Amino acid sequence: MSALFQDLRHSLRALARSPGFTAPAVLTLALGIGANTAIFSVVYGVLVRPLPYPDPGRIVELSELDGAGRRMRLADPNFRDLKEQNRSFAALSEWTSIPTSISGGSEPVRVIETWASRDFFAVLGAQPLLGRAFAAEELRTGGPPVVLVSHAFWERFLSGERDLSRLNLRFDGDLYRVVGVMAPGFQFPEGSQLWTARERRGPEDSRSAHNWHALGRLGAGVSLAAARADVRAIAERIKREHGQDADLVGAAVVPLKDALVGRVLPALLLLLAAVGFLMLVAGANVTNLALARTAARRREMAVRAALGASRVDLLRVLFAETLLVALAGGAAGVLLSLWSLGAIRTLSSPSLPRAAAIALDLPVLGFAIALSVVSAFAIAAAASRKPAEARLKDLAGARGAGPSAEASRAQGILLGVQAAIAALLLAGLALFTRSFLAVLAVEPGFRAEGVLAIDLFPPYLKVQGLAAVATGTPGDNDGAKARRVELIDRLLTRLSSIPGVERAGAVGSLPLGSDMADGTFLLNGGEPAPKTIPEFERLMRDPERTGRASYCPVTGGYFKAMGIPVLRGRLFEERDGPDAPHVALISAALARQNFANRDPIGQKIEFGNMDGDMRLLTVVGVVGNVRSESLEAPPDRLIYVNFRQRPQAAFALTTVLRIKGNPATVAAAARAVIRDLDPTLPPRFRPLDEIVSNSLAARRFSLTLLAFFGALALSLAAAGIASVTAFAVARRRPELGIRLALGAKPSDLFRILISRHVRIIAAGTGVGLAAAALLARLLKSQLYGVPPLDPWSFAASTVLLLSIGLLACAGPARQASRIDPTEALRSE
Repeated sequence: MSALFQDLRHSLRALARSPGFTAPAVLTLALGIGANTAIFSVVYGVLVRPLPYPDPGRIVELSELDGAGRRMRLADPNFRDLKEQNRSFAALSEWTSIPTSISGGSEPVRVIETWASRDFFAVLGAQPLLGRAFAAEELRTGGPPVVLVSHAFWERFLSGERDLSRLNLRFDGDLYRVVGVMAPGFQFPEGSQLWTARERRGPEDSRSAHNWHALGRLGAGVSLAAARADVRAIAERIKREHGQDADLVGAAVVPLKDALVGRVLPALLLLLAAVGFLMLVAGANVTNLALARTAARRREMAVRAALGASRVDLLRVLFAETLLVALAGGAAGVLLSLWSLGAIRTLSSPSLPRAAAIALDLPVLGFAIALSVVSAFAIAAAASRKPAEARLKDLAGARGAGPSAEASRAQGILLGVQAAIAALLLAGLALFTRSFLAVLAVEPGFRAEGVLAIDLFPPYLKVQGLAAVATGTPGDNDGAKARRVELIDRLLTRLSSIPGVERAGAVGSLPLGSDMADGTFLLNGGEPAPKTIPEFERLMRDPERTGRASYCPVTGGYFKAMGIPVLRGRLFEERDGPDAPHVALISAALARQNFANRDPIGQKIEFGNMDGDMRLLTVVGVVGNVRSESLEAPPDRLIYVNFRQRPQAAFALTTVLRIKGNPATVAAAARAVIRDLDPTLPPRFRPLDEIVSNSLAARRFSLTLLAFFGALALSLAAAGIASVTAFAVARRRPELGIRLALGAKPSDLFRILISRHVRIIAAGTGVGLAAAALLARLLKSQLYGVPPLDPWSFAASTVLLLSIGLLACAGPARQASRIDPTEALRSE
């Protein structure tokens, strides 16, 4: 260690005297280490960092599986069977979240409310910081309305009042008493700020209404495999006993962390691989600089070897230098990553789960230090490879001898590696760019330009769950439904009169902006309509009479405001009031799927399992397809119901205004209208094209970072190519002078100097593209509308890399071809 510290002091002085090597090397490593540290902090925070709950590895998510193996939410009766029959879980709970409008705090506010069943907090191992959790009498149908609030909500909207008996909030048509405040940082599901008892809404009887998420905590000594076998056996038993009434074919048990981050796992691993390749390019660049520096010091190294220095001693000398360079680059890289984390969080929102867990903490700093040390050792080892015999030849050799064959070979290999990695990254970037452009070219089925969406959450419907659905009492809560219809009518009338508003409509769930409810519907062929859900499910046993669709309540003006065309029939009209026969519109995809051989107009549909109203729906029109889930998914099969006839199942209400003029002016006028109608309703304004843009956030996040890393790798590769060429020119200067003196033309020298490097770059490019072709097949699921072996992407990558490589070689080679032979020979 004493010798190492002595070498470090000597290296520090040597590096200070060689800024031409030190500055580029530190900058190059700073870029590589900074990019790796930033992405590692994201990967560690999202994928690796444990969830903030006691023993988080034993918390799992349960879901049903359909015939294609896709995971679905649980139907309430199926959850009850799982809870009663399982032998694997210490606690099991179901939950769902809805946006709701709250009054009673310091100001009306829109928040996420979670309906959580018994044992929800036990599963997560969470206890209120202040107050208590739900009491037994509150966990029953129609129980007292109580609520637990998040710590942030308590501080901001309830002024941190510690006497909870003084706190009440009004929402869901009830006055809720605040009984508990959760600890700071507790927020499950993500974004939730209120928790109410799920049981007070009453049980559901439909085994095809997939409304609930489920959480479980594994019992002591129970493995994940045992829990999966247990749950699978229960699901198979449910299917045998209930047949077509239950549309599950199995069940899945997934660790909660995997369930939360599974959808972003491929993208994050792709980014981690990209920055790893970028680090290899940076390391190759610095190694080339170190080789050039070592070649310039070969007489010094030869003297050391002649005086008895072993290869380990020489390696230690070089390691001391590269360690100082790498640590300086690592420190600068950490600062760069710290600066970039804010940009990454902004860019990733709202597509990245657990973004709050991203931080530059000890594990991330440890990664940066380890990467710096490993890089230093690898660079020093590559730069010190030379046998003792060669060192002695250096000592006896001519002062101006050219570079050794071994050094030239090492630099050629590194140059090829840089070209291969740059080609790999460029090909991947080209594939993802073309894929992103293909997604942008997809028609969503509506015209987003010039549409302003206003999210509202009217609290006029007292939530009583779907208990009434089982008894088939659609008239239940008619007064609340009438008030909601009146609000919608008045709201749209007032909004339509605002100057600049051309069309106005309302919808329960916007396409691309929310998760539409879906379920199984029944095609009625003239038989008496079912009166209850069990009767409905008995009729569903005939697969020829059923279909699956998303459920969407709208007003008639919604389609014109959104620019969705009517293909057949008519839209909802004024005559379609609450007491008129209930009507529906269907999407073209649904008409093609379920009415391919007959006219859908006039057909009867039963979809009462979605909203509790068992009255038949008569199809009066077919409208154009829209892509509700994402632009990459096929158009949804949709059944639109009339908001004025069925307002009860939509907890959210979004008005859409097609405007002409200044959106800010229209928004201000709309805010005044809403405040006048109901000052407790907090509106949220969003341009519809912003919603479409947000639906592409995950793909844009990956593409932007890939583009940045690709450009950085290409820049580093170009700098490396130029530096290697410049070094080769400098070491061959006497040779070039002799060639010129013997009659060689400058063009001949230019060709000689660049030909070898261009061949190496071309070979490296070929290897990189071959690797890209293999990886593209593995990443096929991440591409859209582009084949993994897209010729345009590979051709563009090849042309770009070879062009930049040629330009990087051309500068030093052109300068060398113009040297004065007399000066070159005199210097020799």
